[in-house]
Amino acid sequence: MKRNTPPPFLLTFMLIIISMIIIFTPKVTRAEGNIPAQIYRHDSGRRIKAKISFKGVTRINFGSYGIKEVIGDESKYNLIASSDGGNVFITAKCSVGDVIDLTLVDVSHKIQDLSLVVSDIPSQTIIINKDFSASGLVDIRDAEVAELLQSMISSNNEKYYVNNQSETIYLSPELEVTKRYSYGYKLYNLYGVILQIRNITTGSLKLSELNVDSLFKNILVASFSDKELVPGAYITVYLVMNENRGSHD
Repeated sequence: MKRNTPPPFLLTFMLIIISMIIIFTPKVTRAEGNIPAQIYRHDSGRRIKAKISFKGVTRINFGSYGIKEVIGDESKYNLIASSDGGNVFITAKCSVGDVIDLTLVDVSHKIQDLSLVVSDIPSQTIIINKDFSASGLVDIRDAEVAELLQSMISSNNEKYYVNNQSETIYLSPELEVTKRYSYGYKLYNLYGVILQIRNITTGSLKLSELNVDSLFKNILVASFSDKELVPGAYITVYLVMNENRGSHD
């Protein structure tokens, strides 16, 4: 089984995060009214059985621990990690009724096993708490973050203000970074950008876990994975952040 490791975003050398976007863009299903979170007590001795959405995005939060690794069969799901490691967002690649078995490992090496049943239901939130007395209240803004990300990937512009004016925002001897689109959503003060990052050298570049904090502030979610970029090739990176986003507007 392969391991998915959320990015630390802690390198101080000013480079740009590089990613290969997962080519899977399910339609986001919006339900009427608020959808309560599925809240579970952390117990490494048992496997939690929960439901996830077939078409939508499911957010998993491992209490206040922070998720270091997600271990599972990647042929059954796509995964995006928040930049702080506190949440992972999962979309199913398998059919309704199938089960996705995952193991979460937090930063203090606590473990929780999950069996996620793919169901024909709206986007879900799963919260795993050590202290079951915690309120576990779901901020609907988190669901909006996930929806904005999916809307950028699928080019769904229905509810957002979209600026398609391209701008080169970073240039080095190795990389050219162009902001292709920006998405605004005033209701929740969210801002999204679609970046195109190109290798302008004559050799391949192995680029991963590179710092975007110097370009954009208050990053909430970044879609990325390790990628060896051949000369002249480019990839696309999607970022969602708070509206108060820093100097590159």
